[in-house]
Amino acid sequence: MWLLEPELNDTVHHGWIKSLSDNIISKINSFSEEMNTWGYKLRRKYDDQIQSIRQELEATRQSNDMNNSD
Repeated sequence: MWLLEPELNDTVHHGWIKSLSDNIISKINSFSEEMNTWGYKLRRKYDDQIQSIRQELEATRQSNDMNNSD
């Protein structure tokens, strides 16, 4: 799913060039930090969307229950 995120390419690119060093270990560490930060933000976004959908679902269930009890 995350492969389809529009920010992925920019995040990967920025994470790779962020390290000014030519040392591969430094570049990998920098890249890893960038991806971890992006992943955390992405998880928060999905968690918020899931919570919102759950609230909508619960409101719909309650509305249906009220309509069915009449």
